[in-house]
Amino acid sequence: MQNARESLHGEQKLQEAKNQAVAEIDNLQALNPGQVLAEKTLVNQASTKPEVQEALQKAKELNEAMKALKTEINKKEQIKADSRYVNADSGLQANYNSALNYGSQIIATTQPPELNKDVINRATQTIKTAENNLNGQSKLAEAKSDGNQSI
Repeated sequence: MQNARESLHGEQKLQEAKNQAVAEIDNLQALNPGQVLAEKTLVNQASTKPEVQEALQKAKELNEAMKALKTEINKKEQIKADSRYVNADSGLQANYNSALNYGSQIIATTQPPELNKDVINRATQTIKTAENNLNGQSKLAEAKSDGNQSI
């Protein structure tokens, strides 16, 4: 009888841990709806409290990766208005736009959602690299220099 009671108590503690983890996942603002649902499912499939904590930690890491990606995506209008982009080689502009599109797809895709934080981090880094490679300022300076030499 005591084993049954202990087992029931253990199940109750596990369910409490799951409920708490699900509530925390609901508050992770950077995840898209598909990611939230998938992360909750992983928590609810856990059979031990350490598995619940591990699933919650992975959800938090995914949230941080998505937050960084969204930050880069949200800079696009500012970047596209800057001379780094406006005066850049068209191929470099295309690389930046392509990186933005890929990142935007990750954010928008809910079925199946991207759950691999490494993929999301690579997308963020690709955007940053493409942004850093924009050569519009150096091309503008070069054009000004060439213009001054012509005079």
